[in-house]
Amino acid sequence: MRGTKMIYREESAEFSGDACSLTGVAVYDVAIEDDYSADVGGVDGLSVMGVELLYVDMDGYRLPASAVEQIIGSSAMERVLDGVAEAVQENIADYAIAAE
Repeated sequence: MRGTKMIYREESAEFSGDACSLTGVAVYDVAIEDDYSADVGGVDGLSVMGVELLYVDMDGYRLPASAVEQIIGSSAMERVLDGVAEAVQENIADYAIAAE
């Protein structure tokens, strides 16, 4: 596996802004690559290299990532994407097997 993309679904994702929140099925595009950076402080093996929210499905209405970011703000969106990256990284071996 040199580099691959996978779709990650979070069945009950919640996004919160200052005055509102939205809940739905979040669909993310996750980039996974072989990482050989142990010699410079990293870890050799599979790593999540990027996460992008594609949309949030709210009972059949697909709210695009740009609208979600506008509602919750860019810093909150970064925290959400970092959380998804961590969740995928924790189970990276399972996702690699599924991608083969």
